[in-house]
Amino acid sequence: MGVIDQSVARVLRTKFQLGLFENPWVDEGKAAAAFDTATDRALARQIAQQSIVLLKNQDNLLPLSKTLKSVAVIGPNAGVSRNLVGDYTYICHVETLIEARDKDNAFGAAIAKDIEIVEDFVPIGSVLEAIEATVSSETAVHFAQGCDVNSDRRDGFDEAVATARQAEVAILVVGDKSGLTDDCTTGEARDRADLNLPGVQQALVEAVVATGTPTVVVLVNGRPLSIT
Repeated sequence: MGVIDQSVARVLRTKFQLGLFENPWVDEGKAAAAFDTATDRALARQIAQQSIVLLKNQDNLLPLSKTLKSVAVIGPNAGVSRNLVGDYTYICHVETLIEARDKDNAFGAAIAKDIEIVEDFVPIGSVLEAIEATVSSETAVHFAQGCDVNSDRRDGFDEAVATARQAEVAILVVGDKSGLTDDCTTGEARDRADLNLPGVQQALVEAVVATGTPTVVVLVNGRPLSIT
């Protein structure tokens, strides 16, 4: 009990020093000025850049030329910005509340009926959008999703293969969807029984590579993957 009292006293002392007991409210009007600042953006970009790991550069394919005539961008994580964020971000938590509201709520919590996702809570560009903004204006960028992150559907394979065949280089963006809802493949409470690419993504990669088009595979993943 003495240790617990000491710990509680430290927390309360800090709150007193911060003035939270005299003034427990925040000025909501000041929140926007402290949110998503230029400094925050620069740090986030630096962290993202430093988190990228080059596993292999087969035949020195990278870096790609910005003057390619055509590029195929393929994969379930290529055209969406949502899957670039981790499970402890705003959008993932709102998705959790919506799922808890619309399905059986294991927590027995009351969820507001009018809760909804604000899609533009911060501007996030997809990999596809970034490529389109980076290549030359004379470069044709072709996109095909190919498959979902975590399903057995292969009806997009033919389009993905055709898209790869008409391009000089194919960029495949595959991996996880991080979050806490049932359709997510990584994140809190999202355990898995294997370390392979979820769904049929491995088959999609193999189908695109089989076209003979030089291929770059980009992994967006929140856990180790066994993909020899």
